[in-house]
Amino acid sequence: MGKAAKAKRIPSYGEAYFCVVLVFGIVIGAMVLGIPVQATMLFAAIIAAAFAYNLGYTWVELEKAISAKLGHLAPTVCILWLIGLYLGANMFSGTLPLLVKYGFEIISPKFLYVSALLVCSALSVLTGSSWTSVATGGIACMTIGRILECNDAIMAAAIISGAIFGDKISPMSETTNLAPACVGNDLWSHVYSQLYTTMPAWLIAIIFYTVLGLHSGGLAEAPDSAVAVIAQLDEIYNLTPVLLLPVVVLLVLAVMQKPPIPSLIISSALAVICGVVFQGPAFTMKVGTIAAISGFKVTTVAPQGMDILYEVSYLLNRGGMISMANTVMICYTGFSLTAIMIRCGILDKAVEPLMNFANTRVKAVFTAEIAIFVVHAVAGISYLSSVFVGAAWKKCYVKNKLGLPALSRTLEDVGTTVSCLFPWGQSGAFYMATLGVSIYGAGGYFKYLTLSYMCPVIALLLAAFNIGMFNLSDEEQAKLMAEIESEEGSVESMAELEAEGKAG
Repeated sequence: MGKAAKAKRIPSYGEAYFCVVLVFGIVIGAMVLGIPVQATMLFAAIIAAAFAYNLGYTWVELEKAISAKLGHLAPTVCILWLIGLYLGANMFSGTLPLLVKYGFEIISPKFLYVSALLVCSALSVLTGSSWTSVATGGIACMTIGRILECNDAIMAAAIISGAIFGDKISPMSETTNLAPACVGNDLWSHVYSQLYTTMPAWLIAIIFYTVLGLHSGGLAEAPDSAVAVIAQLDEIYNLTPVLLLPVVVLLVLAVMQKPPIPSLIISSALAVICGVVFQGPAFTMKVGTIAAISGFKVTTVAPQGMDILYEVSYLLNRGGMISMANTVMICYTGFSLTAIMIRCGILDKAVEPLMNFANTRVKAVFTAEIAIFVVHAVAGISYLSSVFVGAAWKKCYVKNKLGLPALSRTLEDVGTTVSCLFPWGQSGAFYMATLGVSIYGAGGYFKYLTLSYMCPVIALLLAAFNIGMFNLSDEEQAKLMAEIESEEGSVESMAELEAEGKAG
């Protein structure tokens, strides 16, 4: 006779909390030691699998759960690869350098802070990267601001707020694609849902930085360093307005709500063609293809003997599908971990007390915001908070008849906006190092981060007044609950399996 299958059982609170604490402890400890987050997530998944095995689950069952979870991730992974393709192709064509040049030229000394906000907002929306926005337009704004003796902390906050704005709503942003993938809704509904919180917060930020900058003044021209960057870009590229065509096409397709994958492919292909047609002889189809796949390198197209400025190299040497590999690996390892913890009931059990408390719209949003903030503060990156909280709070939102776009919006209302507040986190460290401004202290920028503070507050107000919550009908709620229970294994089916095991 074959060996009887081990009976499955529901984890106790002690087991659930011990597993969650152990998993997070491993992730945090490994990151402190400088171990890549992908490796730590993989090891944490192994630990979670050991707990699942102790609860009666086989590897075949866990593998099926992981496969189902990663299957939902496939469109997001494709988009992430294509974002790298898009950035590399548009660096090759000169499209993004042209946008940077325009950004330099429209900065207004009279309204310096709000100009910085608007420039970095535009760059971040068009590139999908808050870091690129800060490292290009942000550095230019900081340089101009210091020459004009502006307040460094206010300037840094305006730059970061603009960068975060684009990072939240750009369809090219990694976080904008990851958040809906974590809860199971589509990209465009997620982008639309974010307008409810992000646009009001952005308008408040515009008023705030305009008021702060009304008395600023000084030089009407860009500093020498910015002029040198623009001049070298002009030497490398033929920066003509026709290069805006790939961006215009992508924006038109986005407004028409066309699928993002073919939209990115069309825009990227058009960018390579523009580079070959409108740039110099060094801009060949081979170089453009390599830039789109492996990343753009300015030395491959710059005039021979040119001494490339550091700022220009930092600006241009990026993109390519391969550049997205780290993010994709984080997605795969993180989703594998949560798939295991969901399938064996550990995650559901750990958050059960909060779920019992979160029995209203406001409580659901508030507890999710707190959880995201805590996970983000502990881990230092928004990816983990999106992956963990997105999975853990999905049932809570559905029980309160809140649509999935409301949950994916919450992931970014806190996860994306507070990343600049943690000096030990990736974004916080990057912003401090790039802009040369501390987060806290007398000269810290945390006091002026209007957008970061307003988004979570507006989200709670929307929940209180039931505005933009994408409320579910009874039929939609029942369908989503059935999907969630199918994914994690309902309590009833676990009990039935346990009974069968005892009977055997």
